[in-house]
Amino acid sequence: MLDAPPCLSPSVLMINPQTNVTDITTLGGFGLTPDCKWVGIAYVSSVDLLFFAAPYDAEAVLIINPRTNVTDTTTFAGFPTSGGKWLGIAYVASVDMLYVAPFSFPSVLMINPSTNVTDSTTLGGLGPVSGKWRGIAYAPSVGLLFAAPYHASSVLIINPGTNVTDTSTISGLPNTANKWAGIAYVAAIDVLIAAPHGDDAVLLINPRTNTTDTTTLSRVGTVGCKWRGLTEVPSVAAVFAPPCRASSVLTVRFAIDAAVVEPFRQIAQLTNALSQMQTAQTSTAAALSSSVAAQTSTVAALSSSVVAQTSTQAVVNSTATALSVSVAAQSSTAAALSSSVAAQTSMQAQLLTVGDTVCNHPVCSSGTRPVNGTCVPDCPNLQRRGLSCQPFCETAVTIDGDGGSFVPIGMIVGVLMGGMLVIVAVLVIKCRRTAHRETLQEMVVLPQATAMFLNPLHRGVETTGTTAVSPNATKAPSIVLDPELYVHDESSATGAYDVFKSPDESAYAVFKDVPPASADVSA
Repeated sequence: MLDAPPCLSPSVLMINPQTNVTDITTLGGFGLTPDCKWVGIAYVSSVDLLFFAAPYDAEAVLIINPRTNVTDTTTFAGFPTSGGKWLGIAYVASVDMLYVAPFSFPSVLMINPSTNVTDSTTLGGLGPVSGKWRGIAYAPSVGLLFAAPYHASSVLIINPGTNVTDTSTISGLPNTANKWAGIAYVAAIDVLIAAPHGDDAVLLINPRTNTTDTTTLSRVGTVGCKWRGLTEVPSVAAVFAPPCRASSVLTVRFAIDAAVVEPFRQIAQLTNALSQMQTAQTSTAAALSSSVAAQTSTVAALSSSVVAQTSTQAVVNSTATALSVSVAAQSSTAAALSSSVAAQTSMQAQLLTVGDTVCNHPVCSSGTRPVNGTCVPDCPNLQRRGLSCQPFCETAVTIDGDGGSFVPIGMIVGVLMGGMLVIVAVLVIKCRRTAHRETLQEMVVLPQATAMFLNPLHRGVETTGTTAVSPNATKAPSIVLDPELYVHDESSATGAYDVFKSPDESAYAVFKDVPPASADVSA
């Protein structure tokens, strides 16, 4: 691809010599300005195959990447705003340096494409005259640079090895303006050719003899601004100059042997193939770079995933530990429950034993009390309470040591004594009701009174009415009668209770009023 820098145009001109197709839209955006931005372009193979354009009125060097079609005007910037500074640029590979010919600027501009460093002072002292030289070319046969004289009357020679300029060796040219614009070195004939801008002849320079020739290729016309710029195409043994105001391209062909031209053709083919290979390599390198970036991103994602998995594993381990602790706690609780069940089973056995004990005790009617497994009249108590001492006891059934049963003699005596006291008890009861105006409620404990329930949490309970109060919680489980079979005697101002002792006693006692505090009782 051939690239021409924009002077007044807003875009770079791109030419494909293989397809003869041009493009003025891809590398655009430079604007339509009255100033000529860049003039002259050079190809540099040392830094990514880039094109560099010389700043004429522009304040920066234009860099073009032909593979990516990207332009750069920031890397080499900050030059003076004055117009017509430099015109024409050439690259010297041996020193890896670009040299820009001074048009109106008093010094040569040097650009190091590898370090991005510029120098506009070392090769100075060339005077402030405008339009001195236009175009520059390197002649490797002598290792020197040659700048075409535009207004100057001498050729500017630059030694890149010593950074020395020479304006006297090739001098004495016409002292006229706009003579030659653009210069190229033709290696096949070891000659430098300068395109005629306003002069009537092509300028030929022999770098080995430092001689010039303006007669061999003369009479090309006196019209101003005929051609600008010049380039060599070795494969066809010719140089070409684009027209400025001329109506055709200037072509200069060499009368040389085919054997001389053939190596240049091969060089051109190899150069083109190498350029294509470099372009493919650059594309491959870009793809590889993208692949590496994607792999790096994947590695980062995997690293994050590993961190997340590690965190998750830590949570799982923590949960497992908590579950182990929970299982241990549940096992401990299960053991406690087992102990509790065992205790309850033992207590239930005790309660059943107590129940058996209670059920083996006789149940006597009011006015009697159990003595040695039978019911006998409780005459003193009955008399104290104003009740008759008649026999209340049912036929008693007692379980003796042999499991047999008998009718106790004490019961007969009790019945006889009870009969004798009936009349007295009636009179006493009437007197008490009249004197104290209280109601006597007789309590009759029927055989159904054996329908009692066991309450393991009810210990040593004293009751007032039907409300239980526990004055002594350390006593053995008590036996509580069915409240419906329990009669509250209100014959005393302080209240009277029928109180039964705990079932481990051999007999039940009946107390008047509130029982002593030392009594182990249940109501």
